[in-house]
Amino acid sequence: MNIDMKKNNNINLLKPVALKTILGYNYYDFNEIILFRAARNSSFVYILNQDRPIKILYSLHNIERLFRTNMFYRCHKSYIINLKYIQKFFISDKKIEMISGIVIPVSKPKAKELIEISKAHF
Repeated sequence: MNIDMKKNNNINLLKPVALKTILGYNYYDFNEIILFRAARNSSFVYILNQDRPIKILYSLHNIERLFRTNMFYRCHKSYIINLKYIQKFFISDKKIEMISGIVIPVSKPKAKELIEISKAHF
């Protein structure tokens, strides 16, 4: 087997999401990510079955560009959520409770969009 083939096989073993941290890269599947929260020019990522968020070296704007899928949704200037992990949507309060118990705000225009998204799935 030549070297190029080995490189390609190793790449296929990695999880599809590589997030840069201060120490290096952390690798995740899309389904492991609950949400991203802004923190100035960096962000925090919340991962299933982990107690604490992980600081990553990307702004939400960069994350939004990198993860253009129907799975992730920018519901507020400070949050990108994985739609799969919404547990409750409090329409009148404009808040979402995620599967992890974290409650996050939803901007007024995004609340209207989220209602439409919810209607489309039922």
